[in-house]
Amino acid sequence: MTAQPFKFRHLDAIVGAFVLGAVGVAVIALILVGSVRQWFTGKEKLYAQTAIIAHKDPQQTKEDLEFYEELSQSLQVGTPVELSGRTVGSVLQSSFADNRLKLHLNIEQDAAHALRQGPDGARALVKVPIAPFMGQTRILLKPGRGEEFAWKDSKESPIEIPIEPPRDSTKMAQAVLRDLESNLGPMMSSITGLVQESRDLVKEIRAQQLPQQAGELIAGLRERQVPQRLDALLARVEAMSVTVAAIAATSQGIADDAKKLTGGLVDGKGIAGKALSDEQLGTDLARLASDLQAITAELRKAAPTLPGLSEGAGTLLDEVQRLVDGLNRHWLMRSYTNPGSGERIMPSGVIEPPPAVEAKP
Repeated sequence: MTAQPFKFRHLDAIVGAFVLGAVGVAVIALILVGSVRQWFTGKEKLYAQTAIIAHKDPQQTKEDLEFYEELSQSLQVGTPVELSGRTVGSVLQSSFADNRLKLHLNIEQDAAHALRQGPDGARALVKVPIAPFMGQTRILLKPGRGEEFAWKDSKESPIEIPIEPPRDSTKMAQAVLRDLESNLGPMMSSITGLVQESRDLVKEIRAQQLPQQAGELIAGLRERQVPQRLDALLARVEAMSVTVAAIAATSQGIADDAKKLTGGLVDGKGIAGKALSDEQLGTDLARLASDLQAITAELRKAAPTLPGLSEGAGTLLDEVQRLVDGLNRHWLMRSYTNPGSGERIMPSGVIEPPPAVEAKP
């Protein structure tokens, strides 16, 4: 019988089991992490580069070279490489040399052996979103058609595939910025016109320039404090006018530098990247659409009580409604505003004044 006290009799066994359990958990965790990070998967190195730029226009050649150089800075080490919707590797190195964008990729062996060589062979597509909320930069491999590469001789003769840069995405970003610059200015002018037209309506109310037969309604208008309500609406429209003016001024500066759009968009770098990833821009536009919709509802509620001004109020409301429709239809702003069903919201049209009451004989 052991000489140890009873309470310490199983101490060694408990400690040993705890240590073995901890080691087992660590090994399982290491295996799981390694599987996710592809530590235990065979890899092949793949080289990719863009074609030689040969434009007749020297300015176009210069712009393409600048684009490739800055795109290489966006493709950082660790950028995922995908094949058939699955991540199969990552970027080891990105550089711009000899007027070409060059990438060193590390991909799974199974993915590597799925690539084909030849005129219709494998190629690498660089996917750069025009804004951070649209996803991350990645390399998309297309296997192509043809014969399999000789991977066994890849150390002596590295396997290389062409790169297709994301020129379409960049041109789209440029078009969006130019569209913003061309639309926000007229929108600001329209809202400023609404302010002036609303002020004219208020002056007409205060001057009591209503038909004589509507004299009995003037007291009711004063009781409802319609002029004060319209004053509050004017203040809101003026505030929106200032906001749109600031956005339009920023947009003008962006359009002037649109040629500087590059792969840095994904990181929010440069003028264009900051504009497209600016949360304040989205907040301002959402508030603008919301306020315009609220003004439409308020004015439609108040306008029928003003017989002599109902025609002008109806025209004003239709103009506000067109601005709201324009905001909801702009594809960039649809990320920040509620587009609804996408159907055009038809305004009720000009509000006709009530018929005059005929005097009884």
